[in-house]
Amino acid sequence: CAGDKMEDWEHRKARSAEIYHRLIGGTINTVVVSPLPLTDAAKINLMIPMVEGKTLAMRDLGYEETGTTSDAMAVVSPIGDDRCEFTGTGTPLGMAAAQGVRETVAGCIRSRGESPEPLDSLAMLERKGVTKDMLWDCASACGLSEELTDRFWEVFDTMETDPDICSLVYVSLEAGRQADLNCIYNQMEGEYPDMLVDGTLAMFLAGRISETRGSDATIDLLRMRPLKDSGLAEYTENTVYGLVAGVVGYITGYTDE
Repeated sequence: CAGDKMEDWEHRKARSAEIYHRLIGGTINTVVVSPLPLTDAAKINLMIPMVEGKTLAMRDLGYEETGTTSDAMAVVSPIGDDRCEFTGTGTPLGMAAAQGVRETVAGCIRSRGESPEPLDSLAMLERKGVTKDMLWDCASACGLSEELTDRFWEVFDTMETDPDICSLVYVSLEAGRQADLNCIYNQMEGEYPDMLVDGTLAMFLAGRISETRGSDATIDLLRMRPLKDSGLAEYTENTVYGLVAGVVGYITGYTDE
């Protein structure tokens, strides 16, 4: 981070190399357009809340870094005689700039599907708006009783960090994100490829966890759609069904035995 002492250089170098190979190259260039005429000093002053907003956006997403080594900032304002002289975070313009930069930078980084550290299945789903309550609602819809709540989360905690399960969740969510951007080859604009929304990936995910039982539970959830009014994208909804159905199938399989 900017301002840190140059200590533990080998560790920092190794971390930078790891992040470099995992993330897409890029820079964070920020422009704030002021509705008010500003003095030159006020333009420079406004860069303080801009930097603070960018830094908080990085922190919000879990990055230790405050930005990249090539970041640039600019402030644009209209011409006028009555120019504002102060734009720090104690002024309305400074507060608006900090909040706007924070939200915008975080949104742009999220749209790239990147993270400073690998994410488990739950973290990936949470980024899509999924909550633990939603997961349990689906488990309940499958007929799992309250007495098995602890068992559900015990198994779920194991499955959410399994590399195979994480891979399948990532594939489903990332393919859906690309479809949102109309970036799937030969995709009909505004439509998802069938396998993202017809249950194919969801059933494969569930089957990976608990074979036939998971696939059967997925069919039940796809029919009931307990999350249809949640506002989730359909591919995210189906991913949840597959993951929860797999866990439920795993639990009920051992319970029956």
